[in-house]
Amino acid sequence: MNKIFIETGSFNKYIPLSQIKNGKYKISWELEEINSGMYKWKYTIVDSKPSLSFVKTLIEDSINNDIKNVIVNGFYWNDMHIYLTVEHQLDYKLLYDSTMILDGTNLPENARFEVNGKPIIYKFKSIDDLQDFILCMNEHIRKCINAGYERKEKIIYSDYE
Repeated sequence: MNKIFIETGSFNKYIPLSQIKNGKYKISWELEEINSGMYKWKYTIVDSKPSLSFVKTLIEDSINNDIKNVIVNGFYWNDMHIYLTVEHQLDYKLLYDSTMILDGTNLPENARFEVNGKPIIYKFKSIDDLQDFILCMNEHIRKCINAGYERKEKIIYSDYE
């Protein structure tokens, strides 16, 4: 993947696709106003004029990576920062499914979380507690995915042709 940079400046400096020196091209995307008259956007430099397919893949991969990062690192529950790697998501889902199948007879069950960078063991003592956690986790993931879709919908790919 190409190295991605952040640039800031006035709206007039933002050009989605521009040729720069030595036949290289600068691809810019996700223009966002940060304060009155100042904007930021992402960009990368490529060695030749990119195809529209290349641009779409580049931008969508960038957004997908951002969303994955927010899913993994942006979840808090009961004042605990909980990392939601795919493996952790599957572990928590397995715990929930097992608990529901067993009608809670397996409780209490332990889960490993991190608080302030230190691992802790959290004990789920009731179905309600576990359901609250799973619903909050699912809502966090859903919001992140929807935010990614919204970002992708704002890209005007005809600007790159």
